[in-house]
Amino acid sequence: MAGKPDLTIVIPALHEEKRLGNTLDKLAAFLRSKNTFKIKAVEVLVVAADTADRTWQIAENKSSKFADFKLLKSGAPAGKGRDVQFGMQRARGRYVLFMDADLATPLHHIAEFYRACQAGADIVIGTREIGLPSVPPHRRIANFVSTAATRAVTRLRLTDSQSGFRAFRPEVVAAIEAQGDRYEYETDFIVRASHRGYRIAEVSVPTIYGPPSHFRELVDSWRVARVLWSHRASAFRS
Repeated sequence: MAGKPDLTIVIPALHEEKRLGNTLDKLAAFLRSKNTFKIKAVEVLVVAADTADRTWQIAENKSSKFADFKLLKSGAPAGKGRDVQFGMQRARGRYVLFMDADLATPLHHIAEFYRACQAGADIVIGTREIGLPSVPPHRRIANFVSTAATRAVTRLRLTDSQSGFRAFRPEVVAAIEAQGDRYEYETDFIVRASHRGYRIAEVSVPTIYGPPSHFRELVDSWRVARVLWSHRASAFRS
């Protein structure tokens, strides 16, 4: 696909040999669909530190399905935040959408997210219904606590601060310098963006929980809490 991409889809993919192939097959079919939203070019980036399994081999084998596909390695040590930051840097100047390698969110939402950004939202977050019985109790509690704390710090009425399905306008990607190696990076980005006055919108997406997440409830929840604590003064601003 010729020309500079208008949209970069970033897929963090650490140890994803069991799920990545199916996700890339479906994503390629979606992007070829006649019903796909109209944009000039889409770039797909599979990003992660080096993995010991077949993740990279699978991604390379699927690259022929895409008109514009890049396989990028973010370097060691591995971490969700590092992968997201690497994808952000690579996609500067374009709309950026992050999706999980397990395809937990139906692909038609990509078009919905892209349109929401074009309509004026600087950041779009896919929000799940975390209170459902199908959500594991420990993940429900961790999400509830982190979302409540994020709402207090940002003064935004967020409902799912830990969702990995997000889209960003080019301006906010270039402006925000967030910190963090793992999941706390995404929280820090949202807090910093809210303080700069960027508009954050939410789009409801299905609540699908499959194989275990790379999120470590105790360690990563603590890292997220530490980021929110660093921004604690914001919660008391008038």
